Amino acid sequence: MGQKTIQSLEKGLDILFLFIEERPSLTVEEIALRSRLPKSTCYRFLNTLKKKNVIEFDGVSGKYKLGVRLLKLETAVRSSLSIVEISIPYLQQLSDLSGETAQLVVLNKSEGVCVERVESTATLRVMPDKGTPIYLHSGAAGKVIMAYLSPEEKDRIIKEKGLRKFTANTITNPDVLRKELDEIRRRGYAVSDQEIYPGVKAVA
Repeated sequence: MGQKTIQSLEKGLDILFLFIEERPSLTVEEIALRSRLPKSTCYRFLNTLKKKNVIEFDGVSGKYKLGVRLLKLETAVRSSLSIVEISIPYLQQLSDLSGETAQLVVLNKSEGVCVERVESTATLRVMPDKGTPIYLHSGAAGKVIMAYLSPEEKDRIIKEKGLRKFTANTITNPDVLRKELDEIRRRGYAVSDQEIYPGVKAVA
């Protein structure tokens, strides 16, 4: 036997779910048509939702739209998700657009750590293992993290971890690295041209 539900609540939620990115505003006639409810019933639901500030009515266009109070629900949902869960659709989109592997790297003390990835479908691809620590001075992901640390944190990491050379393109001079990090912070992204692996480039 199925669990009992409140049908009026279901209908009210169904009306809310009619508003999507492709149609952010609707007239009461459109709502009635899509919900298959009488227009008078739709008005009652809409008035209740308006009272709770989850629906707004635009008197100029004559259409209803979602209210700003719903942003509180979005904030609550996001706070209940881990950064990994939130990142997956964005990693998938990046991988689809670029045709390359996309990864999420986070700061862990003096290193970066790959915590999630979406693999490229290309025959030749770089696939860092989850949990793999990376140096912050080399590679796009590490440098973009390091760029937003305080000067004291940068100096501590350079002193503690050193500037290990992986390839001929790895930055091993502290002053050159600091200038590179300043430039990354100015433009908002980092690039890596064979700094860790020969033939491998990256953007973060």
